[in-house]
Amino acid sequence: SCEIISYGGGTLVFNTTNFSSFAAAQSITAPVLISPENDSSATDRTPTFIWNNSQGGASTTYQLQVDDNINFGSPEIEASGIAETENQTNYTSSIDLDVDTTYYWRVRGNDSGSLSDWSEVFNFTVDSYIALTVLRDSVNFGSLNNSQINDTDDNDPLPFLVENAGNVFVNITINGTQLFTQGGFPSSSYQFKIGINESGSFNTGLSTTSWTNVPWSSSAKDVVDLDWQDDNDTFETDLRVEVPAEEGAGSKSSTITFTVS
Repeated sequence: SCEIISYGGGTLVFNTTNFSSFAAAQSITAPVLISPENDSSATDRTPTFIWNNSQGGASTTYQLQVDDNINFGSPEIEASGIAETENQTNYTSSIDLDVDTTYYWRVRGNDSGSLSDWSEVFNFTVDSYIALTVLRDSVNFGSLNNSQINDTDDNDPLPFLVENAGNVFVNITINGTQLFTQGGFPSSSYQFKIGINESGSFNTGLSTTSWTNVPWSSSAKDVVDLDWQDDNDTFETDLRVEVPAEEGAGSKSSTITFTVS
């Protein structure tokens, strides 16, 4: 039989009734959670989890659990074998967490089959976030003659380019101010349509994808279900102008407004 007296600094002290061959499994401490902090909120639906490493192990990997239930009965994220890095270890999941939902997370170490206790449990909330960025915010047609037509379909000039900078699907409504003094407003002399910049970024069947008179006020959804994920979160807004035959000379301008919901 063997009785452990103490362990510290890598030295195990024990009493034994008989000298033979001994093996000791070194116990490791539980990791210490760093981020996301407890009771915090964020808008990143694929957050990076960071913790301080377990102590006492020789070759430690980690198991991470993230669940919307504090009992961890069916984790949304279950990752094992996460390799340790110096001092702190981190893990970023490719799984998109739900918004406006509270999640709980914990980590434990594994040193060649010797498991640490689970860390304490932290909770955080992924908040929904609506934001729009106009990446290309002006269109300049230069000088045009009366009755001349030009549009941005050929990228000369380039159309508006807009990005969903939030973390949820959104709809966009487009309004504008009067461009020409003649011909009335809204009118066919000043039109817009929604164009594709990244494939699959919005619902083309429900969006305004054919030439439509620029309205001064509208609640119509011109871009429907614009995605928020980086690879397909943008759209273009093409403009078409036809200078009225009776339009006087001079500089013309209009302001286009993108309203997101």
